[in-house]
Amino acid sequence: MENNPLVSIIIPVYNIRPFLAEALDSVIHQTYTNLEIIVIDDGSTDGSAALCDQYAQRDNRFVVLHQENKGPGGARNAGLNSARGKLIAFLDSDDAYDASFVESMVTAMIQEDVNIVVCRHSLHKTTSVMGLENCMQTGPAIRPGKYDRDAVIRALFDGTLNFGVWNKLYAREIWETERFLEGHVFEDVDITYRIYARNQRIFVLDKVLYMYRKRPGSITTGSLSVKKIEDRMLSQSRSETFIRDHTPEVFSVEQLETYQQKRRDKLVRFYLMLSHFSKDERKEAEKNFGRKSSRQRRKQSHKRIARKHFSSWFVFAPACWALS
Repeated sequence: MENNPLVSIIIPVYNIRPFLAEALDSVIHQTYTNLEIIVIDDGSTDGSAALCDQYAQRDNRFVVLHQENKGPGGARNAGLNSARGKLIAFLDSDDAYDASFVESMVTAMIQEDVNIVVCRHSLHKTTSVMGLENCMQTGPAIRPGKYDRDAVIRALFDGTLNFGVWNKLYAREIWETERFLEGHVFEDVDITYRIYARNQRIFVLDKVLYMYRKRPGSITTGSLSVKKIEDRMLSQSRSETFIRDHTPEVFSVEQLETYQQKRRDKLVRFYLMLSHFSKDERKEAEKNFGRKSSRQRRKQSHKRIARKHFSSWFVFAPACWALS
């Protein structure tokens, strides 16, 4: 690989005006300058689109695409279809990069001869500018170093590696045949298994280079809904099918049994949250999940139902509340 490859940074934008400048500023102030900054306005109505255009007028590295709303998966796909860089990175429009994010990741990719680099991220539960004073924790917990496919998939299962595409740098060829599921949330979960299952050279860099914002009202941390539960179930079911078909040798029978028990417990928690829904929402969810329930059933009954009827959903499912 050449020493100064073009890096395409893909940023989906939808009604995120209060946080957008912090994200875009973190990109234009990167110490690595050979960038293509692809911003996809996904039908914003709050002034975000105009702000994107303003940045493009100031910096010719910006490419701004405007489209009707397709969700984060559709926006990222538009960015991938437009990207010219040899390397690909993603940034959520309410998050931010450390100034050395791209330079550190590119250097690691070249020196370690890998096609995926993962960095640490910091978690910030704030609506103000992110910094050390509002950093809650860092992750992922996986140890730094080089990993092959099987080790990375195991790390996804045990929760030491996150599913988000945003704290990573990818070789372009990885995305030649892969695209995000459109029209659904948790699209990161759906695609992550496929990405790692087809790549043998992954490096974890022991530097905190990505700032992840956890805020009220975001797609993944906002209020729970039937649609979100259905989308999580769908992404996990697709992941389960892919793992069974393509990497059955990764886990022993004993390991699979252990993971299955963990996923059952996660499902119980997920299922019990239906009690917060309206009657119509519960009825719709229960119909789609294949089991009707009575409003009067107590917690133990819910557990029994969930363990009996939903265990297969979570045999290969990721930790439900891990950062996606």
